[in-house]
Order: sequence, then C-alpha cells, then structure tokens
Amino acid sequence: PCENYVCGSYCNIVLCYSINGQYNIVDNLISNCMGYFQSVNDGEFPICSLYRFAGNGAYWKQDYVNAIKYYELYFANVDNREMGTNYEEIANQLAVSYLFSNKPQEAQALLKKIVLSESEKLDKENRGLLAMIYHNLGRSEMLMNNIESAKKSLEKSKELQIKVFGQVTEKTQNFLDEIKSKR
Repeated sequence: PCENYVCGSYCNIVLCYSINGQYNIVDNLISNCMGYFQSVNDGEFPICSLYRFAGNGAYWKQDYVNAIKYYELYFANVDNREMGTNYEEIANQLAVSYLFSNKPQEAQALLKKIVLSESEKLDKENRGLLAMIYHNLGRSEMLMNNIESAKKSLEKSKELQIKVFGQVTEKTQNFLDEIKSKR
C-alpha cells in the first residue's frame, strides 16, 4: 500500500507542475521517478501513468502541443495497460489535442484504431466514452471533408448518446445539421 501512495503522489505532483506549465520540472520529475516505478512494478501505476498525468495537466490547461507530447510518450511506454478505460480515454484526449492543433488525419487514424480494437469493451464498460470517440472521429472526418464517413460516425455517436444520456449533445447535433446543409 505504501508503494501505491508514493506512485500516486509522484503522479499528482507531475500533474500539478504540468497544470502550471512548468514542463522542465515535469520532465525532471518523470526522469527521476522512472527508477522507482520500475523497481516497484505496481500494477495500479505503471510507468506510462506518469505521462498520462503530465498530459492531463497540459490538456486541462489547453496546451495541446504539450498534451500531444506527453500523450504520445504515454502510448510509446504502454508496456502494460492501466486498469479501467484510461487507455481509451487518453486516446480520445490525444485525438482532441490533434483536432485543436489542426491535425485531423492523426486524430482520425488514432480514433479508427480505437474503434476497431476497443469498441466492444467500451460498449460494455463506458458507452459515454465510446459516444465521445465517435463524435471526435466524425469531427475529424468533417475537417478532412469525408462527409459520408463523418455522418456515419456522428450518427453512431448520437445513437450512443441517446442510450446513455437520453439526449444528444448540442455539438453533435450541430455537426449533423451542418452535414445536412451541405447536401
């Protein structure tokens, strides 16, 4: 239990420095923590979780360039996945960061990979996240002018949103309306 607290504390301090934009300190902390994380080999906090927390801080700060940097490091260091749906959540947040950085191709490729490999799991464990993934996939396809694909993805998001929340988000409906007006 003590090792879990230490790992969790390291992750939280990385998050705090990242939220404050102090990325030099974040990078030093991650570098200094690596040895401890490897020696503990804790299933709850694998090494990649340090990058997730750093990426989350940048993402919440809307510093998408640094969010991309840390989230890509997260995926490069995923030797064993975290519990739950963190992997899929980070993929979605990385895709959003790509979208806000005018990189819809990267967002589309990542989200298609997640839909192909993880949609069955997400349909059982986190349909709300799956709805967001389809929404962001549709948005990336719209930005790339793949209107038919965008419509299918957004319709799937709408269907899931209705099942989970009982309604469709305004953004998803606006994108669907925009597609209709282009026809």
